[in-house]
Amino acid sequence: MQLKQYPKHNGLKEERGFTYEEIQRGEQWLYTDITCPHCDKIQSLCATGYVGGPCIKCGELTNGS
Repeated sequence: MQLKQYPKHNGLKEERGFTYEEIQRGEQWLYTDITCPHCDKIQSLCATGYVGGPCIKCGELTNGS
């Protein structure tokens, strides 16, 4: 299972991260992508429903089972 975490996108492609106000409020959220080991589809972890959940393309479990 391959996971990738990254901060939100602030508009410009090279500008990823958090604003000072977000840090002050404690709002540091990370997005997580998962790559299906069966079909290599890269998708949002939320789309699979849970870590290791079914791939949105092929339906196989993304945990490699």
